[in-house]
Amino acid sequence: VIPKEPAETLDKLSETEAIPSQTQLHELNKARVGFKHYGVLPAPEEGARFAQYAESFLLWACQTYFDSDFRKVSLVTLIQDGELRNELEAAQTLLDEGERLTEPDEARKKVHEAVEAAARAWWILEHKAGRELPEVDRALSRVRTDDAVGQLFGYVAKYLEVLRSAVLAVQRGITSEDRNHLQYQLPLTGRTMSGRYQYTSVAGRTNSKPTAADIRRCVQIITEAALAQQNQ
Repeated sequence: VIPKEPAETLDKLSETEAIPSQTQLHELNKARVGFKHYGVLPAPEEGARFAQYAESFLLWACQTYFDSDFRKVSLVTLIQDGELRNELEAAQTLLDEGERLTEPDEARKKVHEAVEAAARAWWILEHKAGRELPEVDRALSRVRTDDAVGQLFGYVAKYLEVLRSAVLAVQRGITSEDRNHLQYQLPLTGRTMSGRYQYTSVAGRTNSKPTAADIRRCVQIITEAALAQQNQ
């Protein structure tokens, strides 16, 4: 019989495996019941303690039942495209390494490398989406605009590109705020025929001093967008 209540689940698990934080989790569950059913809000210091209880249990349970470090669990691992997943994992690793460094210059270098990894990931996602929703034909956007007909074609090309971006954003669940964040934090990125990436930062458009938190958000946005597109 599958237990229906968290407390019953803990007791069931403890029959086969001693749970180090069982007493703490029962305390957490009582607080959950108090808030859910009686509106009793824990004090801030209690909330911080409960968060530690939950983290401690998750670290133990992940290692015990899945042989995995909970601190390394990420939605990135669910991405099926290997090339995209590798770049996002590389960005996460670089950010983690940077946060452990005490030398500011070395930490900034790690963030810079993470920026490029995230930029590559975004390019890969955009490029592969283009196979299903092609970009506007360059011939259309390069029509001479020194006469009325040329200007008309230029307007049409711009409109179609905006429309394409909007459709992709809706498909991936990307808000305008998310897109603006990516555009500001990540450099313009391209890839040559030989597979070499090129990055271009634009003054006033690209953040010259991104933080680790800025790039973690980029990784999160790209990850969620990739999963949304993957699950369609």
